[in-house]
Amino acid sequence: MKRRNYTAAKVFLAWVIVFFAASLQQANAQRFKEGYLDLSDYDFEKDGNFILKGQWEFYPNSFYVLEGKKKYIQVPSRWDENTFPDQDHVNNYGVYHLLIKLPEKHPENLALRLGGISTAYTLQVNGKEITKVGLPGRDKKKSIPQTKIVTQNFYIETQVLDLRIIVSNFHHRSGGIENAPVLGVSNKVQRLSDSEERQEGFLIGALLLAIVFFLGMYFWGKRESVILYFILGNFFQVIYMLCVGEILISHLLPNLPWVWLMKIRYVANAARIIFSILFLYLVYASYMKKRFIQILVLINILVVLLTVVTPVSIFFPSVFLVLLSIFVMHFYTFYGQIKELVQRKPGALIPFLGLLFMNLTTIYDTLVVFGVIDSGFISAYGFFAFTFAQMYLLSFQSIWTLKELETEIASLSKSEQIQSLFSDSSITGIQEVLGILAESFSASQVYFYTKEPGEELLLKATFPDPERVNVSDILLRHTISQKKGRLVENISESPYAAVLSKQLNLKALMCVPFVSEDAVRAMLYLEATSASHDFTPENLEILENLTGYVLDLSHNIELHERQRTKNKKLAEQVEVKKEKYRTQKVLLEAQNVKINSSGQKLEKNTEYLQDQKGVLGFGNAYVRVIQEDKLPKQADMDKLFAKNFVMYQPVAFPASDFYRIYPLGKAGDKTSLVLTDTKKHGTPGGLLSIVTAHLLDRSIAGNKKPGEILQKLEEKSATDDLTVENSSQEIDIALVSFNPDKKQIEYAGANLDLYLYRNKKWEHVKSDAKPLCIGKAGGKTYKKQTFKTQTFSVKEGDILYLTTDGFKNQKGGKDKELFTEARFVDLLKEVVNMPLDRQFVRLENTFSDWVEEREGSSLQTDDVTVIAVQF
Repeated sequence: MKRRNYTAAKVFLAWVIVFFAASLQQANAQRFKEGYLDLSDYDFEKDGNFILKGQWEFYPNSFYVLEGKKKYIQVPSRWDENTFPDQDHVNNYGVYHLLIKLPEKHPENLALRLGGISTAYTLQVNGKEITKVGLPGRDKKKSIPQTKIVTQNFYIETQVLDLRIIVSNFHHRSGGIENAPVLGVSNKVQRLSDSEERQEGFLIGALLLAIVFFLGMYFWGKRESVILYFILGNFFQVIYMLCVGEILISHLLPNLPWVWLMKIRYVANAARIIFSILFLYLVYASYMKKRFIQILVLINILVVLLTVVTPVSIFFPSVFLVLLSIFVMHFYTFYGQIKELVQRKPGALIPFLGLLFMNLTTIYDTLVVFGVIDSGFISAYGFFAFTFAQMYLLSFQSIWTLKELETEIASLSKSEQIQSLFSDSSITGIQEVLGILAESFSASQVYFYTKEPGEELLLKATFPDPERVNVSDILLRHTISQKKGRLVENISESPYAAVLSKQLNLKALMCVPFVSEDAVRAMLYLEATSASHDFTPENLEILENLTGYVLDLSHNIELHERQRTKNKKLAEQVEVKKEKYRTQKVLLEAQNVKINSSGQKLEKNTEYLQDQKGVLGFGNAYVRVIQEDKLPKQADMDKLFAKNFVMYQPVAFPASDFYRIYPLGKAGDKTSLVLTDTKKHGTPGGLLSIVTAHLLDRSIAGNKKPGEILQKLEEKSATDDLTVENSSQEIDIALVSFNPDKKQIEYAGANLDLYLYRNKKWEHVKSDAKPLCIGKAGGKTYKKQTFKTQTFSVKEGDILYLTTDGFKNQKGGKDKELFTEARFVDLLKEVVNMPLDRQFVRLENTFSDWVEEREGSSLQTDDVTVIAVQF
């Protein structure tokens, strides 16, 4: 692929060199002298056409030679202040005059090719008018502008050729002969015109084919904006070429006024730049600022509007804004392309050369506009080269994407097969896991290692030979230091295992590290002895993608083995307790008589308690319905945060923990996430959470910072009708606002901290060490509290965590101790590099395992809420 890219690049560069060499051909200016050209020794048949570039006589403000004051003017050039020192040089007229001495024996059938004369002219040969474009006049009312490239044949017998070109300009920004006429034998000049027309027809045809092809891709594909902008850019390029080249739109629409032709030309010029800018932005978006692109597009939209509503002489200078935006955008794009070349991205070279050629042709046309170079406009060729390069890029990316997709599908299929085997509930040991891997990758021997921070690798298991431990220590150490998988295919020449290859007849090795928190936690070492089998990079990628799965699976298997041992001990304890219960049965039966004697009294009390329970049960159920309605649905969370999880495990409903998101169910400029622990359970806690949610809904409106919102919440609770007189409740709360445009979060909290993982580093953001008060303090004077707002920048991949104290204060484990904040932070650090769904499962399993190791049936002691959001 790379060799084909460089070959294409060499062909492209050769074409560019030949193109510019042909474009920059110059006439022999030494033959000119003050309006006289000596071609007496020039052979038109042998030397070809002659470009009439040099010093001509010029009679300003005159339609006849010798009528006005004679000047000399360079052809090609535009009129300037020196040409008409006493007048506005835009609105003037004059006669260009050139005497040419032809060879004694010259061809009698000659021709002149004229183009780029603003804005009307008449051509006279030896005093006879032979062609007219538009109608030259002495003022604007008598002059009719027109644009046309003319090839005019004429017959001459004399040796002296008297050329006069009468030009008037009252409609354009500047007048004059912008491209030097070409003189030659009729058939050769005609061939030149035909060649130019064929080249232009080829370019237009190629662009139209590209438009049709990509229209098909757009309507029958994914309808991507980048393809649409590419189509529109080419469409307006075709319109622009029809306004300035050989195949004029005026040939198709002969009655089209000159003013409208100019307006179409400049609108198409600005429009092609607009869509080219949008196309390039989508291709190289990662290297460009969106605001800057919007400014460039806006400039060209203003040019379009100016062109539509103003005369030609006014909107013509706007072409310089278009040229400026072209240069700025192209050099901006160069930056992105050079970055891709440095990064060795596939297919980056041809688009770079295409844009380079387009820039060169744009510079060339700018020099033509200023009269530095005598030639026609060639930016159409540059745009064609640019279009070809972008078509190459789109095709290359499609093929490359298809190949990557095929490889990814194969890898995904293999990964799913292995995962489905791992999911088999009958797997209860690491040996079985290694057996699956050996079979899946045709490995003759598999080793599994674990590694704790600061310790050496520990061999946990091998398969199929449990006694075999002869491995390459060099390869293991190198893999640990690089934290990257290694393939060894030519093993006999490898410094890692050349000796082993002879001892064990090895053909290939593969060493795969499993990295968590930027440290190697486990390692797989696979050997192959079959000559027909080699490990592949795809095999390595599949295993690396199973990092979290393998680590979790090995952890779960160890937990399963420990649980089986524990269950066995529990079964023995149960048998001992059964015997103890049987001995107590007799005593219990003896007490039944006494219990039965008070049965009637108990029945009456029971009836009374059942009545009271019904009343309380109805109240709890009502509070629970309201509280659950206030909690966000998972669909609302997913709309606002693409990657998130919520571990919400109340002890019972109504719950003391609750959380809210703003705005509910739709995105806005800011997204706010609130987590609260009311510190009360049952109906009181539920009612307090409902009141707090109601006050939050009223406090969070407006563009306030989180600290101000918490202060507002506390102030409103002191005056709200829902709060109770002479009562004040303390709650813990955390509020985080996320601004997606600025990639920024703002946080404030009362006794609830924020855990932030950004830039691959952990930050424990402390809250204000005080609760937030809800309610009226009665006779006490209300004391206003303030809460500080902390601001952090985030980027894609960063994660924030919020939690109440239920997880950290849960008792459990072998020693019936608190889980503690230190253990909780270590757990987050352990799972942070896993996908969020696996983090959620890991946290739930860890909490469940911790709680289940307590004795008794009342396990969970407090509501547990953990929220994670990945940006």
